[in-house]
Amino acid sequence: MNRQERKIMGLTTVSHSLVHLFEGVLPPLIPLVMAEFGTDYLHMGIVVTVFSYAFGFGSLPAGFLADKIGPRRLVTLFLLGSGLFALFVWPLKSLLTYGIIMGFIGAFCSTYHPASNTLLSLSIREKGKAFGIHGIAGSVGVAIVPVLSAWIGSLFGWRAPHVVFGALAIMAGLYSLTVPRPLRFEPNNENST
Repeated sequence: MNRQERKIMGLTTVSHSLVHLFEGVLPPLIPLVMAEFGTDYLHMGIVVTVFSYAFGFGSLPAGFLADKIGPRRLVTLFLLGSGLFALFVWPLKSLLTYGIIMGFIGAFCSTYHPASNTLLSLSIREKGKAFGIHGIAGSVGVAIVPVLSAWIGSLFGWRAPHVVFGALAIMAGLYSLTVPRPLRFEPNNENST
């Protein structure tokens, strides 16, 4: 892989882990959130469902956006948008607000897979190797999020894992601005610079 391909692999592997950290941050924290808001499993299930529906249904428009504005830009949007909304968890005071914020995080996360798959397809010559590494990175995120979220939450409170993951996403989003858009990307049949 050349230097540009390595930068794209670095961006997508970190981002793939992060999308699954955002996806799995809440379940280990449910007892802490329930204790703070005096709520029940039904309402916690609604919050998880709001995130999940936003994450799932946002993928179709995200695919169109990847074609329209470019996959690297969409990865950047995922990182900065989800990271910023994760930081908003820190001062919130109600379960309703938390559910709304989780919906926005889910919507930003929904853009990741269509964007990253397009970016890898257009930018990396060794596609099988690239998708294999990318898949492992996502699996690492899925595997570590329960213990990582529970550990940070038990030490610093249930808001802290959101803030930590949000800060990491924002840093990755800023890094993504240094990654060039794929040379072969031509939105709407027009050359991209």
